[in-house]
Amino acid sequence: MADFARLGVSVQQLQAAAPAPPVPAQAEPDDGLVLAAHLWPAVQLANALRTQARVVAGMAGLLYLGLDYARFDGVKRDLGLPMRGPKAALLLRQFQTVEREMVLVWNNRPAVA
Repeated sequence: MADFARLGVSVQQLQAAAPAPPVPAQAEPDDGLVLAAHLWPAVQLANALRTQARVVAGMAGLLYLGLDYARFDGVKRDLGLPMRGPKAALLLRQFQTVEREMVLVWNNRPAVA
């Protein structure tokens, strides 16, 4: 500001251009995703398979259909997730729910109740 004053800028102009004092930050609600611990493996699996999307292209653009399950077992094995039994069946159902939400987001569609 002193340099501007030496160049002939008036005090009123300097005061008008002075930066406003910072406003103290208010506590805002956390918009982060809170995920139950038992759902984390399904999200990990979906994240690992996100590059395996099945997509069709048409006049309206891209339409995401879902994930290709060809690498499903291999990725489960790599992540150390259950391969057989009730835990694996539960993981599949949870994964399919995550996949359904991913497709809705990719296609920019609201979730249907």
